[in-house]
Amino acid sequence: MSRLIALATAAFLLAGCAEPARPRVIGLVDPGFAPGSEPLETLLKANNFDFRYSLLTQLASTLAAEGYQVLGVEMPRDGIALHDSEHFLTPPVGGRIDAYLDISVSAYGYAATGDAGYRPFAVADVQLVAADGDGTVLKRERVTYDPGQDAGFSFARASEIEANPQRAVSGMDAAALRTGKAIGELFR
Repeated sequence: MSRLIALATAAFLLAGCAEPARPRVIGLVDPGFAPGSEPLETLLKANNFDFRYSLLTQLASTLAAEGYQVLGVEMPRDGIALHDSEHFLTPPVGGRIDAYLDISVSAYGYAATGDAGYRPFAVADVQLVAADGDGTVLKRERVTYDPGQDAGFSFARASEIEANPQRAVSGMDAAALRTGKAIGELFR
């Protein structure tokens, strides 16, 4: 029998929560995302690349490989900043959902790494919350895609990022895919 998962988005903070029984049904809520830099966002948009979509597609694929059925859940944020890792959504109680996965991508883009130049990076905070109404946090983690992992997407100067849009987009796609996969693998 496949597991159901619905994801909510807000944050991944390492909290050392005890591992409870694996939820049967998880609600995936549309994640919160802090915008990247304006020049990078313009470059990504001009090249029809959506970091959020790439990350969520990989996350859903990874969760499906772990035996979950992923369900999208609409959940209002009620003034909570989309990338605020200190405040998570308050999930509804009951229904088909056992737990909600709330994800917040607080930063992504290219970061200067000293002599290695600029490399892609992403930081996502994730929280899995029981849907039984008491708000029990089942898991909190922070996933960081390290800028040093992909030398193939390194740029010596920031100006080279805009001058090489396909390579820049490929680097951001790698960051989104690896971050989404890492989040999904938390639920093995």
